[in-house]
Amino acid sequence: MIRVAPALLAVLSLAALAALAGCAGSEPESEFHWEEEVIEGPEGPAPRAVPEREPAPPPSEPEPEPRPTQTRRERDVSRYAEPGRRPADALAPDARGEALFSPRERTICDERVATCYTAKGGHVGLTEEQFGVRAGERLERRLDAGPESARSIARVDEGVCDRLSEVCFLDATPSLELTRREFGGAAARDLEARLDRKRARPGGLGESIYAPRRGVSCDELVAACYVEEEVHLGHTREQFGRDAAVALERRAARGQDARDGVYRPVGGAVCDRLSKVCYDRLGASASLTRAEFGRAAAVRLAERVQ
Repeated sequence: MIRVAPALLAVLSLAALAALAGCAGSEPESEFHWEEEVIEGPEGPAPRAVPEREPAPPPSEPEPEPRPTQTRRERDVSRYAEPGRRPADALAPDARGEALFSPRERTICDERVATCYTAKGGHVGLTEEQFGVRAGERLERRLDAGPESARSIARVDEGVCDRLSEVCFLDATPSLELTRREFGGAAARDLEARLDRKRARPGGLGESIYAPRRGVSCDELVAACYVEEEVHLGHTREQFGRDAAVALERRAARGQDARDGVYRPVGGAVCDRLSKVCYDRLGASASLTRAEFGRAAAVRLAERVQ
């Protein structure tokens, strides 16, 4: 048995006490400690902040396209165009003539508005005679609308003024002075420019081929109507006026030998050399037109049929 000296035992006891005191004053370490690994390297640019999206504005209605400016000529034509007629027909460059003419003494007719006048005002019978039944019906509606209408025909002093055409007449003669006084200088200048215009063809409408009723075909280009395989003077007068019927009668009498004649080819039908169109019992015929006048005439016919 090993014997320890009392002095050495005392020293060891004191060291053991000191060690215990140190352990009691410090906190115990955790079993493991997590440290985030840091990788050193070149510093990159700071990430850009993503801006928040603004809410999309509500869809705006498309702006209406500006309406094309109408010339005075187009405005006048569109105002008296027939209901249901195609705008292209109503505003065709040759939709009506521009002349002012006198078919008989103390009367005056205006091609622009298809109306005839006497010293007392608009005349329905003469209008029908010169421009057809439809023109007479339009004039009747204008007269029925009364003097306050924007389309009226009224007595002014000793003359007659038409608000639709902006023209005044004295004793059935165009009056620049009265027109200027009632409608202004521009209307008077427009009237003055029309005084020397030549009268258009009878009926003077557009270029459409249409059917006013079943079995009837009418051609605005030559102011003529056809029924089955014949020209029809009665429908021509009704649609285009008396002068158109007289002109058609003369062309039919001249026949195939005339440059503007109307004739019946072999095998039936009726063909008009002035318009280069042929008609059978069903109306304008592309096949007959091609046979008589060629392919170009048949294509043109297809473009004009309503």
